[in-house]
Amino acid sequence: MEIIKVRHFIKNLNESGKFHPLYREVFDAYIKKDEFAFKEDTQRKAEEDTQRKAEDDTQRKAEDDTQSKAEQDFYQSYKNLLGHLKKRFILSETKILPAELEALIAQLKPAVLSKQTQLLILQSILNYAKKHHGIDSPNIPSIVTLKRDKPILSPVELVKLLIVDMLYSLLDKELISPNRALSNNEKLGRAALLVYLTVNVSKTQELLSILEHPQDVFYVGGICYWQKQQRATEPTRYILSDVAVMALQQLANVKQDTSKIQTCILKYLNTASEFDWPDLSMLKLRTLRKIHNILQLGPVQYQMYFLPSMSQALPDHAFMRILTDKACLYFEPHLLGQVIYAQTNLNN
Repeated sequence: MEIIKVRHFIKNLNESGKFHPLYREVFDAYIKKDEFAFKEDTQRKAEEDTQRKAEDDTQRKAEDDTQSKAEQDFYQSYKNLLGHLKKRFILSETKILPAELEALIAQLKPAVLSKQTQLLILQSILNYAKKHHGIDSPNIPSIVTLKRDKPILSPVELVKLLIVDMLYSLLDKELISPNRALSNNEKLGRAALLVYLTVNVSKTQELLSILEHPQDVFYVGGICYWQKQQRATEPTRYILSDVAVMALQQLANVKQDTSKIQTCILKYLNTASEFDWPDLSMLKLRTLRKIHNILQLGPVQYQMYFLPSMSQALPDHAFMRILTDKACLYFEPHLLGQVIYAQTNLNN
């Protein structure tokens, strides 16, 4: 490896200009991949220039002008940075002195490029000097930009807080003192609300499947879950809340037509509530559930528990082991109805 003095290396960069391999590496990495904010500025300026052009100018020419202007701005900043290097690195010979590097960084001012971009280009120059010429240098600071996450609830959703409160207050009241004067369709609407709002059902078809087979509730290790007994594909399981289990038990002896589930939900709400519910689609109901869960759990827990994630269907014995923390190779869960029937016979 050739040992070369610092000032000779800087002189070589200045004389070679755009033809030096370092320049091409930096330009290709930082300009063509759109990794710097200054390109957005140059594109905006180019768009303004394009608007002032004659109407017969083509879009292709405007894009070429944008690219050309971006490279000109980058090269000008690159040359300015080399000028700072030549001016500041006086005592540095075979390695760059920390004091001179600190003085150089202190002089950097955001002009065409941001200071962060200038530091990145400077780091590229120092890395090239170390790799090809053995010139050591201290580490340079980096600017870390902290970006806030977008609010998980939008202002439009926050406006619906009153509706969320009315809906969940109605269901809480229903759990304390159930309305016994409901029609079958209204009972179906109540059960649909209780299941949908307490179980992480993502699709309407999945909700309908649960409501059509309310007897397929299994009990194992103190936990209840729903799983369709007759299935041709991998099982879909839902861990049920106590509220959902109660709703499905009450629905087991009710004849229902789940094809009009949205109508049933509206009938129940307009019967049990003093508020006029003119319309409540499943999409709106999902939004109300989202708002409630975020306010109750917090944004982090909501994203962990309710947002879509990759999963793998487990065989029954593996699923049982997760629920009970026991080896369940020969242990089968029992239908909840059978468990209750057996306990009733034992008590008698």
